[in-house]
Amino acid sequence: MGRSAHVPNRADDDHQHMDRGLHSIAEDLSETWIEDWAGVGLRELEALLAKHAAFLDFAGDLELDV
Repeated sequence: MGRSAHVPNRADDDHQHMDRGLHSIAEDLSETWIEDWAGVGLRELEALLAKHAAFLDFAGDLELDV
């Protein structure tokens, strides 16, 4: 059975910090928040797609002996 929710000592994995740092409410109130949010999302999506494309190039160069 899993551990109790009342156990005071939790594993570090339960309390990992976000990579993006602290969130400021002032960022949500700025006039460019939607553009900033979309820009970050698009950059992350582009990085993910580039990673997958590089893997497909790598996998395409492999010779499979079946």
